[in-house]
Amino acid sequence: MWTQRRVLLDRVMPASPDGAAVAFEVTKDQLVRVAGTSTAVFVAFNRHNLKERFDQARTRNNQRCLYPTRGSWLFTKDNTIMLAIVEDTWGWHHDLQTGLCTRKTLELLFRRAGPPDSRGDGSVPYAMTWGRWEDIPARGCRENLAEALAPWEIPPWEIPSPFNIFQNLGIDGETGRMWFDHPEPARESVVTMRAEMDLVVAVGQHWGTTTGLQLLEGWPPPTVAGGEGSAARGAAAPRRPPVGSPRAG
Repeated sequence: MWTQRRVLLDRVMPASPDGAAVAFEVTKDQLVRVAGTSTAVFVAFNRHNLKERFDQARTRNNQRCLYPTRGSWLFTKDNTIMLAIVEDTWGWHHDLQTGLCTRKTLELLFRRAGPPDSRGDGSVPYAMTWGRWEDIPARGCRENLAEALAPWEIPPWEIPSPFNIFQNLGIDGETGRMWFDHPEPARESVVTMRAEMDLVVAVGQHWGTTTGLQLLEGWPPPTVAGGEGSAARGAAAPRRPPVGSPRAG
């Protein structure tokens, strides 16, 4: 096990009225660390075959689990393991059900809810504080991710539904009803993922929020190393399932 760390990327996406996104390349065995208090949308692509990308359904089905956490894998549509979650200090659930918001989504929500703020009814995971049509953010997460991924010539239609980190989604086991139940105020938490292949990843955020990003080489990351905040939720850091394992099928 590595005992030294090298920080290759360390940045904070500042709050913006239209949200933001950033994309970067990751090499196998490097660690992607996301820190925040509200939704961070995460997508990933095989760096050597950009058609192969993260898939929500395979990630859920291959592990028979709706809520990924430490010990979970992120899969491609071809059932290839992309990333392993090795650290998760978020005290609630992450979301593997909902897709990316767009400017059109926000327009539809505005027409349906109207001003003022509709947050609190569980229908949306973000604050809708727009009093006028012209106050609606100019871009949703899909547009921001598309802009960040443009250098790799990834078309917007090939951006998959994301791993919604820090987006607490409730699901009624009887009716299947879903709702957002974001803790307020939320403490800053981290999710760290180990790359199982060479990747292009992109992380986006909603308007008025901030997200910290790190790309690390070496293990363990800071909160796993020990000290205050070192406890992580879920099972032990995952090992690759053997060939033929139900978890890899």
